[in-house]
Amino acid sequence: MPRVLLSTSIGALPSGAGALIERLQGLGAADGIALDPRLAPELRRAVLAAALRARVPCPELSHPGAGLPSPVSQDRGERRAARAALELTLDLAARGACARVLLPPALLPLRPERAELARCFARGEPLDLEGIDELRRELSAPARSALASVLEPCLRRAQDLGLWLVLPLPAPWPHAFPDGDELAQLAASFAGAPLAGCLCLDWIEVLRALRPEQEPPAPTLPIASLRVADACGLSQRLPLGAGEGRWRAQLDALGAEARAADRVLTLRPDVTAGEVASSLAALAVAG
Repeated sequence: MPRVLLSTSIGALPSGAGALIERLQGLGAADGIALDPRLAPELRRAVLAAALRARVPCPELSHPGAGLPSPVSQDRGERRAARAALELTLDLAARGACARVLLPPALLPLRPERAELARCFARGEPLDLEGIDELRRELSAPARSALASVLEPCLRRAQDLGLWLVLPLPAPWPHAFPDGDELAQLAASFAGAPLAGCLCLDWIEVLRALRPEQEPPAPTLPIASLRVADACGLSQRLPLGAGEGRWRAQLDALGAEARAADRVLTLRPDVTAGEVASSLAALAVAG
């Protein structure tokens, strides 16, 4: 049976690492935890140390997703800083006995911004995605080259440390980089490197809501983990059964290797203990 991990995204962050571990352990019978991107550097280190002491497995550590230099920047100095930050996360993951580091998508400077698209969607207004897609195509090649220049040394570092570097997919918003085609090109460029994907089931539903005329792209990277949550429209990280409910069909459609990957229950901070328990129960019978 695949392992089920609880993401630290569930619930408000307690003040101490030990309290966070105890709270996650009290929420249900999971096989371990996964550290989400919002944890401050000091708390990440403390949580990993507390997990080791408590013998709680932590296979997945997320690189912080905000407030750091961008790996797709056209500024060489910023890319060097992005590389250094990611290498620090890889070193921390190795010390914390993690198996992989998840690198959140980079953001491209596109207009309208994601928040404006979400407001248009909520008002039922048509989304003008053609213009934003055209601009994105112009930015894609330089952004891919920039990201590759950061990934290459970091993948060597990951291999030396016995870690996988994991990219979440599919990118639901046009601002998120890389997307399906770009992931395929990166996968070809780094064939044989410890580069894998995290298939986000709720992001698939967001992508379907934004682009109902398109089928979500098939994964082009080996799947190291599954982000499991329900979704409705653009609302993601919902408890299982609180959204469209297609997460189970998505699991059933996966190949044997992807179905065997770790399943990371990644819910909103405001979920209740009962919603976590019911979601864990639904995962337990999903097979």
